[in-house]
Amino acid sequence: MGKVAALVYLEPMQKKALQQRSAKSGTSVAEEIRSAVDIYLHGEVTADELKALDIASQRAEASIKRMIVQLKNINKRVDGFLLQKEEQK
Repeated sequence: MGKVAALVYLEPMQKKALQQRSAKSGTSVAEEIRSAVDIYLHGEVTADELKALDIASQRAEASIKRMIVQLKNINKRVDGFLLQKEEQK
């Protein structure tokens, strides 16, 4: 199916977020916009649900980053412990 052009004015923050999202997913900004429009038109997700999902995903990402830091610290401690045990042999 052919595509038609549509001029859409975005807030600078929206454009930047779309560019970042498209870079992460390996898609174009246009594809991201078409996908969002499809979701909106099919009524799969309301704007409030999308906002809640965005907030939840940001919190999840922050939590995962904290866990990674904790795991790295644990690995350092375990490595130090194992090194001490090797040296005691």
